Amino acid sequence: MNLIPSKSEHSISYFCTWRSQNILAAEDGRASGRDMMDEQRLFGPDGFVHGFQDVREDMYLVLDDGWDVDYGVSPDTDAACFGSLEMSEQKFPSVKGLSPAERLRAINLRVKSHGWKGIGLWVAAQRCAPDYDAPFKEFDLAYWQQRILWCREAGVEYWKVDWGTHADDVAFRKALTSLAKELYPALIIEHAACMLPLNAPEHPSDELRGRYAGEQHAYAIAREAVEFSQVLRSYDVISALSVPTTLDRLSVLLPLAKGLINGEDECYINAALGCSLGVMRSHYDTEKIQEVGDDLAYRLDEVTAALRWQRIAPPFAGTDLACSEEILFDAQYFAPGSTWYGSVYGKEVRQGAPAVIARNLPLDSVWVEGKEKPYVVASVHPCGAYSVSVQPRTLDGVRSYPEACVHCEIPDGVDTLGVLGVGCDVILHLLRVPEKVYVQSLISDHAFELTEGVQGNTVTITKEFARRVFGSKDQSLPALALRVEWAD
Repeated sequence: MNLIPSKSEHSISYFCTWRSQNILAAEDGRASGRDMMDEQRLFGPDGFVHGFQDVREDMYLVLDDGWDVDYGVSPDTDAACFGSLEMSEQKFPSVKGLSPAERLRAINLRVKSHGWKGIGLWVAAQRCAPDYDAPFKEFDLAYWQQRILWCREAGVEYWKVDWGTHADDVAFRKALTSLAKELYPALIIEHAACMLPLNAPEHPSDELRGRYAGEQHAYAIAREAVEFSQVLRSYDVISALSVPTTLDRLSVLLPLAKGLINGEDECYINAALGCSLGVMRSHYDTEKIQEVGDDLAYRLDEVTAALRWQRIAPPFAGTDLACSEEILFDAQYFAPGSTWYGSVYGKEVRQGAPAVIARNLPLDSVWVEGKEKPYVVASVHPCGAYSVSVQPRTLDGVRSYPEACVHCEIPDGVDTLGVLGVGCDVILHLLRVPEKVYVQSLISDHAFELTEGVQGNTVTITKEFARRVFGSKDQSLPALALRVEWAD
Protein backbone atom coordinates (compact mmCIF):
# COMPACT_ATOMS: atom_id res chain seq x y z
CA MET A 1 0.00 0.00 0.00
CA ASN A 2 1.20 3.50 -0.87
CA LEU A 3 -0.78 6.36 0.71
CA ILE A 4 0.88 9.02 -1.47
CA PRO A 5 -0.23 9.75 -5.05
CA SER A 6 2.48 9.40 -7.69
CA LYS A 7 2.19 13.03 -8.79
CA SER A 8 0.68 16.35 -7.84
CA GLU A 9 -2.30 17.70 -9.74
CA HIS A 10 -2.47 21.16 -8.16
CA SER A 11 0.97 22.19 -6.89
CA ILE A 12 2.16 25.75 -7.51
CA SER A 13 5.07 25.54 -5.11
CA TYR A 14 8.57 26.35 -6.31
CA PHE A 15 12.28 26.19 -5.65
CA CYS A 16 13.75 29.71 -5.60
CA THR A 17 17.42 30.06 -6.52
CA TRP A 18 18.20 33.20 -4.49
CA ARG A 19 19.71 31.55 -1.41
CA SER A 20 21.77 29.23 -3.60
CA GLN A 21 22.95 32.16 -5.71
CA ASN A 22 24.26 33.90 -2.61
CA ILE A 23 25.96 30.77 -1.29
CA LEU A 24 27.77 30.39 -4.63
CA ALA A 25 28.66 34.07 -4.65
CA ALA A 26 30.25 33.82 -1.20
CA GLU A 27 32.29 30.80 -2.28
CA ASP A 28 33.34 32.60 -5.48
CA GLY A 29 34.22 35.86 -3.74
CA ARG A 30 31.49 37.79 -5.57
CA ALA A 31 29.72 40.76 -4.02
CA SER A 32 26.27 39.78 -5.26
CA GLY A 33 24.32 36.59 -5.91
CA ARG A 34 22.94 38.18 -9.09
CA ASP A 35 26.08 37.19 -10.95
CA MET A 36 25.43 33.55 -10.04
CA MET A 37 22.24 33.37 -12.09
CA ASP A 38 23.47 32.23 -15.49
CA GLU A 39 23.42 29.31 -17.88
CA GLN A 40 26.33 27.45 -16.27
CA ARG A 41 24.84 27.66 -12.75
CA LEU A 42 21.45 26.62 -14.06
CA PHE A 43 22.42 23.69 -16.31
CA GLY A 44 26.04 22.81 -15.45
CA PRO A 45 27.09 19.51 -13.82
CA ASP A 46 26.13 20.84 -10.39
CA GLY A 47 23.46 23.23 -11.69
CA PHE A 48 20.19 24.27 -10.09
CA VAL A 49 18.18 21.92 -12.33
CA HIS A 50 19.75 18.86 -10.67
CA GLY A 51 18.24 19.41 -7.22
CA PHE A 52 15.25 17.70 -5.60
CA GLN A 53 15.11 14.76 -7.99
CA ASP A 54 12.24 13.04 -6.14
CA VAL A 55 9.87 16.02 -6.15
CA ARG A 56 11.05 18.48 -8.79
CA GLU A 57 7.96 17.62 -10.86
CA ASP A 58 5.95 19.24 -8.05
CA MET A 59 7.79 22.58 -8.34
CA TYR A 60 8.56 25.44 -10.65
CA LEU A 61 12.21 26.46 -10.74
CA VAL A 62 12.13 30.21 -10.10
CA LEU A 63 15.04 32.08 -11.66
CA ASP A 64 15.58 34.77 -9.07
CA ASP A 65 17.07 38.27 -9.21
CA GLY A 66 19.77 38.49 -11.91
CA TRP A 67 18.41 36.47 -14.83
CA ASP A 68 17.44 39.52 -16.91
CA VAL A 69 20.47 41.76 -16.21
CA ASP A 70 24.11 41.39 -17.27
CA TYR A 71 27.03 40.61 -14.95
CA GLY A 72 27.92 43.38 -12.51
CA VAL A 73 24.58 45.17 -12.73
CA SER A 74 23.39 46.43 -9.33
CA PRO A 75 20.25 48.28 -8.21
CA ASP A 76 22.54 50.66 -6.31
CA THR A 77 24.06 52.01 -9.54
CA ASP A 78 21.95 50.63 -12.39
CA ALA A 79 18.38 50.65 -11.07
CA ALA A 80 16.94 51.50 -14.51
CA CYS A 81 18.19 48.15 -15.89
CA PHE A 82 15.78 46.05 -13.82
CA GLY A 83 12.37 44.88 -15.00
CA SER A 84 13.11 44.10 -18.66
CA LEU A 85 12.07 40.43 -18.55
CA GLU A 86 14.51 39.93 -21.41
CA MET A 87 16.84 37.05 -20.64
CA SER A 88 20.43 38.29 -20.54
CA GLU A 89 22.27 37.05 -23.63
CA GLN A 90 25.54 37.59 -21.77
CA LYS A 91 24.54 35.16 -19.04
CA PHE A 92 22.62 32.76 -21.31
CA PRO A 93 24.72 32.59 -24.51
CA SER A 94 22.80 29.64 -25.97
CA VAL A 95 19.80 31.91 -26.65
CA LYS A 96 21.75 34.82 -28.13
CA GLY A 97 20.06 36.30 -31.19
CA LEU A 98 16.60 34.95 -30.36
CA SER A 99 13.57 37.12 -29.61
CA PRO A 100 12.71 37.67 -25.91
CA ALA A 101 9.88 35.12 -26.10
CA GLU A 102 12.06 32.57 -27.91
CA ARG A 103 14.80 32.94 -25.27
CA LEU A 104 12.31 32.26 -22.49
CA ARG A 105 10.80 29.33 -24.34
CA ALA A 106 14.19 27.70 -24.99
CA ILE A 107 15.25 27.90 -21.34
CA ASN A 108 11.80 26.82 -20.12
CA LEU A 109 11.86 23.71 -22.31
CA ARG A 110 15.36 22.79 -21.12
CA VAL A 111 14.29 23.09 -17.49
CA LYS A 112 11.17 21.01 -18.15
CA SER A 113 13.34 18.34 -19.78
CA HIS A 114 14.96 17.83 -16.37
CA GLY A 115 11.56 17.03 -14.82
CA TRP A 116 10.51 20.41 -13.39
CA LYS A 117 7.10 21.99 -13.99
CA GLY A 118 8.95 24.76 -15.80
CA ILE A 119 10.62 28.03 -14.94
CA GLY A 120 9.21 30.82 -12.86
CA LEU A 121 10.56 34.34 -13.12
CA TRP A 122 11.63 36.87 -10.50
CA VAL A 123 10.13 40.16 -11.71
CA ALA A 124 11.11 43.65 -10.59
CA ALA A 125 8.04 45.80 -9.92
CA GLN A 126 9.05 48.44 -12.46
CA ARG A 127 9.73 49.05 -16.14
CA CYS A 128 13.26 48.85 -17.50
CA ALA A 129 13.52 52.41 -18.79
CA PRO A 130 15.27 55.71 -18.08
CA ASP A 131 12.10 56.90 -16.31
CA TYR A 132 11.79 53.64 -14.34
CA ASP A 133 11.03 55.64 -11.20
CA ALA A 134 8.06 57.53 -12.66
CA PRO A 135 4.67 56.85 -11.01
CA PHE A 136 2.66 53.98 -12.44
CA LYS A 137 0.15 55.06 -15.07
CA GLU A 138 -2.28 53.49 -17.52
CA PHE A 139 0.26 53.92 -20.33
CA ASP A 140 2.56 51.41 -18.62
CA LEU A 141 0.12 48.57 -19.25
CA ALA A 142 1.29 48.23 -22.86
CA TYR A 143 4.78 47.42 -21.54
CA TRP A 144 3.47 44.70 -19.25
CA GLN A 145 1.04 43.37 -21.85
CA GLN A 146 3.98 42.68 -24.16
CA ARG A 147 5.83 40.74 -21.46
CA ILE A 148 2.80 38.69 -20.49
CA LEU A 149 2.41 37.73 -24.15
CA TRP A 150 6.09 36.75 -24.29
CA CYS A 151 5.46 34.38 -21.40
CA ARG A 152 2.33 33.02 -23.03
CA GLU A 153 4.36 32.19 -26.12
CA ALA A 154 7.12 30.67 -23.97
CA GLY A 155 4.79 28.68 -21.70
CA VAL A 156 6.13 30.41 -18.57
CA GLU A 157 3.47 30.16 -15.86
CA TYR A 158 4.82 31.90 -12.72
CA TRP A 159 5.94 35.43 -11.86
CA LYS A 160 7.41 36.29 -8.46
CA VAL A 161 6.86 40.06 -8.39
CA ASP A 162 9.20 41.55 -5.80
CA TRP A 163 10.92 44.90 -5.19
CA GLY A 164 11.07 47.88 -7.54
CA THR A 165 9.67 51.38 -7.97
CA HIS A 166 6.09 50.11 -7.77
CA ALA A 167 6.63 47.49 -5.08
CA ASP A 168 4.34 49.32 -2.65
CA ASP A 169 1.83 50.43 -5.31
CA VAL A 170 -1.19 48.22 -4.79
CA ALA A 171 -2.89 49.66 -7.90
CA PHE A 172 0.07 48.50 -10.01
CA ARG A 173 -0.02 45.02 -8.56
CA LYS A 174 -3.77 44.74 -9.05
CA ALA A 175 -3.52 45.95 -12.66
CA LEU A 176 -0.81 43.35 -13.36
CA THR A 177 -3.00 40.57 -12.00
CA SER A 178 -6.01 41.74 -14.03
CA LEU A 179 -3.95 41.98 -17.20
CA ALA A 180 -2.60 38.45 -16.78
CA LYS A 181 -6.10 37.07 -16.21
CA GLU A 182 -7.23 38.72 -19.43
CA LEU A 183 -4.29 37.82 -21.68
CA TYR A 184 -2.86 34.62 -20.20
CA PRO A 185 -5.00 33.01 -17.47
CA ALA A 186 -2.43 30.26 -16.88
CA LEU A 187 0.09 32.83 -15.62
CA ILE A 188 0.22 33.00 -11.82
CA ILE A 189 1.19 36.40 -10.44
CA GLU A 190 2.69 36.22 -6.95
CA HIS A 191 2.72 39.45 -4.95
CA ALA A 192 4.34 40.48 -1.68
CA ALA A 193 4.55 43.34 0.77
CA CYS A 194 8.30 44.00 0.81
CA MET A 195 9.58 44.39 4.34
CA LEU A 196 12.32 43.65 6.85
CA PRO A 197 13.10 39.97 7.61
CA LEU A 198 11.65 40.45 11.10
CA ASN A 199 8.35 41.68 12.49
CA ALA A 200 8.66 45.13 14.14
CA PRO A 201 11.78 44.24 16.18
CA GLU A 202 12.08 47.75 17.67
CA HIS A 203 8.48 48.94 17.84
CA PRO A 204 8.00 51.34 20.78
CA SER A 205 4.84 49.53 21.91
CA ASP A 206 5.30 46.40 24.04
CA GLU A 207 2.15 44.97 22.47
CA LEU A 208 3.35 45.36 18.87
CA ARG A 209 7.09 44.79 19.29
CA GLY A 210 7.98 41.54 17.56
CA ARG A 211 4.54 41.25 15.94
CA TYR A 212 3.49 41.51 12.30
CA ALA A 213 0.80 44.08 13.11
CA GLY A 214 3.61 46.40 14.20
CA GLU A 215 4.90 46.57 10.62
CA GLN A 216 2.27 49.16 9.79
CA HIS A 217 3.34 49.94 6.22
CA ALA A 218 3.87 46.37 4.99
CA TYR A 219 0.90 45.18 7.04
CA ALA A 220 -1.40 47.68 5.31
CA ILE A 221 -0.12 46.80 1.81
CA ALA A 222 -0.45 43.06 2.43
CA ARG A 223 -4.01 43.42 3.71
CA GLU A 224 -4.96 45.16 0.45
CA ALA A 225 -2.97 42.95 -1.89
CA VAL A 226 -4.20 39.72 -0.37
CA GLU A 227 -7.72 40.59 -1.56
CA PHE A 228 -6.81 40.07 -5.25
CA SER A 229 -3.55 38.10 -5.25
CA GLN A 230 -3.51 34.63 -6.74
CA VAL A 231 -0.55 34.04 -4.41
CA LEU A 232 0.81 36.36 -1.71
CA ARG A 233 4.27 35.63 -0.32
CA SER A 234 4.82 36.17 3.40
CA TYR A 235 8.33 37.50 2.59
CA ASP A 236 11.89 37.21 3.88
CA VAL A 237 12.88 35.99 7.34
CA ILE A 238 16.01 35.34 9.41
CA SER A 239 16.68 31.64 9.96
CA ALA A 240 17.04 31.76 13.75
CA LEU A 241 13.55 33.25 14.23
CA SER A 242 11.84 32.13 11.04
CA VAL A 243 9.14 30.06 12.78
CA PRO A 244 7.47 32.81 14.87
CA THR A 245 8.09 35.48 12.20
CA THR A 246 6.38 33.39 9.52
CA LEU A 247 3.62 32.08 11.77
CA ASP A 248 2.57 35.56 12.88
CA ARG A 249 2.37 36.74 9.27
CA LEU A 250 0.30 33.72 8.27
CA SER A 251 -2.04 34.22 11.22
CA VAL A 252 -2.96 37.63 9.76
CA LEU A 253 -2.93 36.84 6.04
CA LEU A 254 -4.73 33.49 5.87
CA PRO A 255 -8.14 34.71 7.08
CA LEU A 256 -8.09 37.53 4.49
CA ALA A 257 -6.72 35.68 1.48
CA LYS A 258 -8.87 35.11 -1.58
CA GLY A 259 -5.99 33.18 -3.15
CA LEU A 260 -3.07 31.21 -1.73
CA ILE A 261 -0.41 32.25 0.75
CA ASN A 262 3.20 31.25 0.12
CA GLY A 263 5.04 30.85 3.43
CA GLU A 264 8.47 30.55 1.78
CA ASP A 265 10.79 27.88 3.17
CA GLU A 266 8.90 26.85 6.33
CA CYS A 267 7.96 23.61 4.59
CA TYR A 268 6.00 21.83 7.34
CA ILE A 269 4.11 24.95 8.40
CA ASN A 270 3.05 25.47 4.79
CA ALA A 271 2.06 21.86 4.25
CA ALA A 272 0.02 21.68 7.46
CA LEU A 273 -1.75 25.02 6.92
CA GLY A 274 -2.48 24.57 3.22
CA CYS A 275 0.03 27.17 1.96
CA SER A 276 2.31 26.87 -1.05
CA LEU A 277 6.08 26.47 -0.65
CA GLY A 278 8.85 28.83 -1.74
CA VAL A 279 11.75 26.46 -1.10
CA MET A 280 15.12 28.15 -0.60
CA ARG A 281 17.27 25.39 0.95
CA SER A 282 19.20 23.23 -1.49
CA HIS A 283 22.14 20.91 -2.00
CA TYR A 284 24.38 24.00 -2.11
CA ASP A 285 23.92 24.49 1.64
CA THR A 286 27.04 23.31 3.45
CA GLU A 287 28.66 23.51 6.84
CA LYS A 288 30.29 26.72 5.59
CA ILE A 289 27.01 28.49 6.23
CA GLN A 290 27.60 29.95 9.66
CA GLU A 291 24.43 31.99 10.15
CA VAL A 292 23.12 31.49 13.68
CA GLY A 293 20.21 29.05 13.83
CA ASP A 294 20.59 28.05 10.18
CA ASP A 295 20.48 24.27 9.86
CA LEU A 296 18.74 24.09 6.47
CA ALA A 297 21.77 22.34 4.99
CA TYR A 298 20.81 19.25 6.98
CA ARG A 299 17.03 19.24 6.44
CA LEU A 300 16.45 18.59 2.74
CA ASP A 301 14.13 15.61 3.30
CA GLU A 302 11.58 18.01 4.77
CA VAL A 303 11.07 19.45 1.29
CA THR A 304 10.30 16.02 -0.12
CA ALA A 305 7.97 15.17 2.77
CA ALA A 306 6.03 18.45 2.57
CA LEU A 307 5.52 18.27 -1.18
CA ARG A 308 4.47 14.62 -1.04
CA TRP A 309 1.91 15.51 1.65
CA GLN A 310 0.62 18.21 -0.70
CA ARG A 311 -0.06 15.53 -3.30
CA ILE A 312 -2.64 14.30 -0.79
CA ALA A 313 -3.76 17.72 0.51
CA PRO A 314 -2.94 20.56 -1.92
CA PRO A 315 -2.69 24.22 -0.89
CA PHE A 316 -6.06 25.92 -0.64
CA ALA A 317 -7.65 29.34 -0.30
CA GLY A 318 -10.38 30.71 1.93
CA THR A 319 -11.91 28.99 4.98
CA ASP A 320 -11.83 29.89 8.67
CA LEU A 321 -8.77 30.39 10.84
CA ALA A 322 -8.62 30.39 14.63
CA CYS A 323 -5.59 31.68 16.58
CA SER A 324 -4.98 31.29 20.28
CA GLU A 325 -4.83 34.39 22.43
CA GLU A 326 -1.71 32.95 24.03
CA ILE A 327 1.33 34.46 22.30
CA LEU A 328 4.69 32.72 22.54
CA PHE A 329 7.86 34.79 22.17
CA ASP A 330 11.20 33.46 20.97
CA ALA A 331 14.47 35.37 21.37
CA GLN A 332 17.89 35.36 19.76
CA TYR A 333 21.01 37.45 20.35
CA PHE A 334 22.85 38.28 17.13
CA ALA A 335 26.59 38.73 17.40
CA PRO A 336 28.30 40.72 14.61
CA GLY A 337 28.53 38.60 11.47
CA SER A 338 26.01 36.03 12.70
CA THR A 339 23.36 36.78 10.05
CA TRP A 340 23.01 38.47 6.67
CA TYR A 341 20.84 41.22 8.20
CA GLY A 342 23.37 43.50 9.88
CA SER A 343 20.84 45.81 11.56
CA VAL A 344 20.42 43.28 14.40
CA TYR A 345 24.11 42.95 15.28
CA GLY A 346 24.70 43.29 19.01
CA LYS A 347 21.01 43.02 19.82
CA GLU A 348 18.62 40.48 21.28
CA VAL A 349 15.55 40.24 19.06
CA ARG A 350 12.16 38.86 20.10
CA GLN A 351 9.47 37.56 17.77
CA GLY A 352 5.98 36.46 18.82
CA ALA A 353 3.21 34.35 17.31
CA PRO A 354 0.07 32.52 18.46
CA ALA A 355 0.79 29.29 20.30
CA VAL A 356 -1.85 27.43 18.26
CA ILE A 357 -3.27 28.15 14.80
CA ALA A 358 -6.17 26.02 13.59
CA ARG A 359 -7.67 26.14 10.10
CA ASN A 360 -11.20 24.75 9.64
CA LEU A 361 -11.01 23.46 13.22
CA PRO A 362 -12.19 24.56 16.65
CA LEU A 363 -9.27 26.07 18.53
CA ASP A 364 -9.92 23.92 21.59
CA SER A 365 -9.51 20.73 19.53
CA VAL A 366 -5.72 21.19 19.78
CA TRP A 367 -3.96 21.52 23.13
CA VAL A 368 -0.51 21.05 24.64
CA GLU A 369 0.66 19.54 27.90
CA GLY A 370 4.03 20.71 29.16
CA LYS A 371 5.84 23.43 31.05
CA GLU A 372 7.10 25.04 27.82
CA LYS A 373 5.00 24.83 24.68
CA PRO A 374 5.95 24.38 21.03
CA TYR A 375 4.09 26.19 18.27
CA VAL A 376 1.33 24.00 16.82
CA VAL A 377 -0.65 24.41 13.59
CA ALA A 378 -3.44 22.13 12.38
CA SER A 379 -5.95 22.04 9.52
CA VAL A 380 -8.75 20.12 7.94
CA HIS A 381 -8.22 20.44 4.20
CA PRO A 382 -11.02 20.69 1.61
CA CYS A 383 -10.20 17.13 0.50
CA GLY A 384 -11.06 15.92 4.03
CA ALA A 385 -7.51 15.21 5.20
CA TYR A 386 -6.26 16.39 8.59
CA SER A 387 -2.76 17.71 9.21
CA VAL A 388 -0.84 18.88 12.25
CA SER A 389 2.65 20.30 12.53
CA VAL A 390 4.62 20.84 15.73
CA GLN A 391 7.24 23.58 15.45
CA PRO A 392 10.37 24.21 17.55
CA ARG A 393 11.11 27.21 19.76
CA THR A 394 14.18 29.42 20.01
CA LEU A 395 14.72 29.79 23.75
CA ASP A 396 17.86 31.23 25.31
CA GLY A 397 19.40 31.28 21.85
CA VAL A 398 18.86 27.55 21.28
CA ARG A 399 16.40 26.18 18.73
CA SER A 400 14.82 23.07 20.18
CA TYR A 401 11.62 21.32 21.16
CA PRO A 402 10.22 21.72 24.66
CA GLU A 403 9.35 18.56 26.55
CA ALA A 404 5.65 18.52 25.76
CA CYS A 405 2.79 16.40 24.43
CA VAL A 406 0.43 17.66 21.71
CA HIS A 407 -3.19 16.46 21.69
CA CYS A 408 -5.44 16.61 18.62
CA GLU A 409 -9.15 15.80 18.49
CA ILE A 410 -9.77 14.45 14.99
CA PRO A 411 -13.16 15.36 13.46
CA ASP A 412 -15.56 12.68 12.33
CA GLY A 413 -15.15 11.61 8.71
CA VAL A 414 -11.36 12.07 8.58
CA ASP A 415 -9.51 8.96 7.44
CA THR A 416 -6.24 10.48 6.15
CA LEU A 417 -3.87 12.33 8.46
CA GLY A 418 -0.48 14.00 8.22
CA VAL A 419 1.77 14.54 11.23
CA LEU A 420 4.65 16.79 10.18
CA GLY A 421 7.57 17.85 12.34
CA VAL A 422 7.33 15.37 15.18
CA GLY A 423 9.71 16.80 17.76
CA CYS A 424 7.25 16.08 20.58
CA ASP A 425 4.86 13.23 21.22
CA VAL A 426 1.54 13.67 19.40
CA ILE A 427 -1.70 11.96 20.52
CA LEU A 428 -4.51 11.72 17.98
CA HIS A 429 -7.94 11.34 19.59
CA LEU A 430 -10.35 9.65 17.16
CA LEU A 431 -14.10 9.82 17.71
CA ARG A 432 -14.42 6.05 17.50
CA VAL A 433 -12.27 2.96 17.62
CA PRO A 434 -10.63 2.18 14.26
CA GLU A 435 -10.45 -1.26 12.74
CA LYS A 436 -6.96 -0.66 11.34
CA VAL A 437 -4.47 2.20 11.13
CA TYR A 438 -1.76 2.36 8.49
CA VAL A 439 1.32 4.59 8.67
CA GLN A 440 3.87 5.65 6.07
CA SER A 441 6.94 7.85 6.06
CA LEU A 442 6.35 10.81 3.77
CA ILE A 443 9.68 10.08 2.08
CA SER A 444 8.89 6.41 1.38
CA ASP A 445 6.46 4.57 -0.92
CA HIS A 446 5.24 1.88 1.46
CA ALA A 447 2.71 1.93 4.29
CA PHE A 448 2.40 -0.69 7.00
CA GLU A 449 -0.19 -1.47 9.64
CA LEU A 450 0.36 0.48 12.84
CA THR A 451 -0.05 -1.37 16.10
CA GLU A 452 2.45 0.44 18.31
CA GLY A 453 0.73 3.31 20.09
CA VAL A 454 -2.84 2.37 19.04
CA GLN A 455 -5.06 1.99 22.07
CA GLY A 456 -8.83 2.19 21.82
CA ASN A 457 -9.66 5.39 19.96
CA THR A 458 -6.25 7.05 20.50
CA VAL A 459 -3.14 6.87 18.33
CA THR A 460 0.10 8.01 19.98
CA ILE A 461 3.00 9.00 17.74
CA THR A 462 6.11 9.37 19.88
CA LYS A 463 9.05 11.35 18.61
CA GLU A 464 11.25 8.24 18.82
CA PHE A 465 8.80 6.16 16.77
CA ALA A 466 8.38 8.93 14.21
CA ARG A 467 12.10 9.31 13.65
CA ARG A 468 12.55 5.56 13.31
CA VAL A 469 9.76 5.24 10.73
CA PHE A 470 10.64 8.43 8.83
CA GLY A 471 14.07 7.08 7.94
CA SER A 472 15.74 10.34 6.97
CA LYS A 473 19.41 10.31 6.03
CA ASP A 474 19.79 13.90 7.19
CA GLN A 475 18.53 15.84 10.21
CA SER A 476 15.04 16.53 8.86
CA LEU A 477 12.23 16.37 11.37
CA PRO A 478 9.97 13.34 10.86
CA ALA A 479 6.75 13.53 8.86
CA LEU A 480 4.24 10.70 8.56
CA ALA A 481 0.99 9.99 6.72
CA LEU A 482 -1.70 7.83 8.34
CA ARG A 483 -4.80 6.12 6.96
CA VAL A 484 -7.60 4.96 9.24
CA GLU A 485 -9.98 2.13 8.32
CA TRP A 486 -13.25 1.84 10.19
CA ALA A 487 -15.37 -1.20 10.91
CA ASP A 488 -18.55 -1.38 8.81
